[in-house]
Amino acid sequence: MTKGLWRPSNYLEPTTGILVRLSSAYPACSNKEPDIDSSMTKVARHVAPCATTSQCQTRYVRSVDPGIKRGPWSPEEDDRLRKAVAAFKNSWIDVAGVLSGRTNDQCRERWGEISANCGWKGDWSPEEDQMLLDLAKQLGNKWKAIGARIGTGRTGPHVSSFLAIFFIINLVYSCEK
Repeated sequence: MTKGLWRPSNYLEPTTGILVRLSSAYPACSNKEPDIDSSMTKVARHVAPCATTSQCQTRYVRSVDPGIKRGPWSPEEDDRLRKAVAAFKNSWIDVAGVLSGRTNDQCRERWGEISANCGWKGDWSPEEDQMLLDLAKQLGNKWKAIGARIGTGRTGPHVSSFLAIFFIINLVYSCEK
């Protein structure tokens, strides 16, 4: 069962142009002003008969706004992103406020790419294997804490998946004997 109204697959194509044109006609739509709700209500009336104010506003802010930067991140943006995450942690709205032209979704995704590249990805040493087994017995399934204690930059999901694979390989190997 689908939620909401049924719409053809090309439903958004004609409405995107209308949304951009009308949003520029009502300047409050592209700014974070108190009058944005009444302006976006006027826009929503013209976009489509079943479009709500919040749907139009969300679509504009997240994907249609011409002020959104698209494409690769510059090294300066990456540096500003690192500083913003250090200051605001995972408050992506605040982080995006520091990086003009980037949305909170873009900032969160880029941070995931940056932090994934910082983690050490290589073969596990026998010492790490033993440390993982000992910490798993001690801490249970607290994968993030285990990864932090191992100290090689391994993430929680990486630790969890490796342990699962480790047990499967050892189970298969022990059954073959």
